[in-house]
Amino acid sequence: RHLIEDLARRDFTVNAFAWDPIARRFSDPFDGLEDLSQGLLRAVGVPLQRFREDGLRTMRAVRFCATRKLRLEAHTEAAIPEALDVLAKVSRERVHTELHKLLGSERPSLGLHPMWRTGIWPHALVPLPAEQDYEQAIAAVDPMAPDPTARMARLLWPLGGEGEAADRARDRIEACVEALRPSRAERATVLALTGPAARALQVARTPIEIR
Repeated sequence: RHLIEDLARRDFTVNAFAWDPIARRFSDPFDGLEDLSQGLLRAVGVPLQRFREDGLRTMRAVRFCATRKLRLEAHTEAAIPEALDVLAKVSRERVHTELHKLLGSERPSLGLHPMWRTGIWPHALVPLPAEQDYEQAIAAVDPMAPDPTARMARLLWPLGGEGEAADRARDRIEACVEALRPSRAERATVLALTGPAARALQVARTPIEIR
C-alpha cells in the first residue's frame, strides 16, 4: 500500500494526514494541518467526487462543523447540493447517528446553518414552514442543554398547529422520527415534547394550569 494513495481517498483534509511512530515521520500531502489551524473543512481533491463516493460524507461535513467548530470551504460547500441524491440512498440509521452527534455538540448551530443552506435538512429532518422558523429554531438550540433528543424536538416544534393542522403536523413529525430509526425512548420523548400537552404549556399561566 502507498500511504499517499490511501490518504487521497479520505473525505476531508483534516482526516488525511498521518504519523509514523517508528520512522517518526509526519505525512500531510493535502495541507490538512493548515486547514485545521484555520478552522476550515475542505474535501480532499475534487469535492463532488468525494461526496459521490459516499453519500454520508455530506452529513459528516456539517457534523464536523458543529463538533469541531469548523467552517466549510467554499468549493466543498458548493458541491454538497449536487450530491444530495447519493445522501438520499444512505440508510436513515447512519444519518441519525451523524445528526445525533451534531445535536450533542456545544454549538449545533455551526452545523445546522450549513445543513440548511446546502439542502441537507430535508434528508435528515422535515422542512419547516418558513425561513424565520429555521432561524429561530437554530438559534434556540445552542442555549439548551446538550441533549440531542430535546434539541431535535425543538427543531421540529415549528411544524405544530391547531386542530386538523396539528394532527397533520403530528403525523409529519412522527414519520420523520420513525424514519431515523431511533430508540423507543427517543421516539417517545420527541413526540411528547412536540405534542399537544407540551404546547398547552405555552398558554398555561397559573400553577394549576401548569400542573
